[in-house]
Amino acid sequence: MDLSHGGPRDGPPGGLLGEQIQPPSHHFSPEQRALLYEDALYTVLHRLGHPEPNHVTEASELLRYLQEAFHVEPEEHQQTLQRVRELEKPIFCLKATVKQAKGILGKDVSGFSDPYCLLGIEQGVGVPGGSPGSRHRQKAVVRHTIPEEETHRTQVITQTLNPVWDETFILEFEDITNASFHLDMWDLDTVESVRQKLGELTDLHGLRRIFKEARKDKGQDDFLGNVVLRLQDLRCREDQWYPLEPRTETYPDRGQCHLQFQLIHKR
Repeated sequence: MDLSHGGPRDGPPGGLLGEQIQPPSHHFSPEQRALLYEDALYTVLHRLGHPEPNHVTEASELLRYLQEAFHVEPEEHQQTLQRVRELEKPIFCLKATVKQAKGILGKDVSGFSDPYCLLGIEQGVGVPGGSPGSRHRQKAVVRHTIPEEETHRTQVITQTLNPVWDETFILEFEDITNASFHLDMWDLDTVESVRQKLGELTDLHGLRRIFKEARKDKGQDDFLGNVVLRLQDLRCREDQWYPLEPRTETYPDRGQCHLQFQLIHKR
């Protein structure tokens, strides 16, 4: 179920005049209309997402609009509202789609990478710094601080600097005020012989990469960048390109990742 903050102020509930509000379809039975009304109230009470500019944000205004839209008497409205408030809270979820990336670092001898993403939600810790839209440099945390059963992984896209995944994941969370979304992008390190790597050499940079690979542990993946976002700063729906942040000053420009988000819930 969509958990948006409400509708635009230039439409309902701006006037809140009964004659301007069309009631739900008469094709519904009284029982169906009652269930639909409860669902609508439940959604308003548990809505999430940073409000859009010029949208209604007050729960009382949204509830009043629903009462008029459904033509519910005040006493019945209060009884239904109280009953809905006593229901169990929903399971809050972030529907995250990893669309693609562009301009990522080439970590292999060939000048390309074999990128994949690890993503999850860290509970109990907000992103330091706090201001929406600000950039935060953090060490990769998905592997080390988010439980393995709550970590999701995309497929590996081989030999590219512009990978396309288009994979969707459902991430559950408890409290939006102190939860943050984390995505780490890595280059899969495959064990190859020196002879194989020399055969892939295209320039002097490739030779430097061979020496660097020789110094690190076999099978150790290379960090490509990350995206860290506070959930409370997200609107109900987001569709943006986010810069991949480095862990150090080396290679600060690491490309961008296209992500889509939707705040939903399950009952």
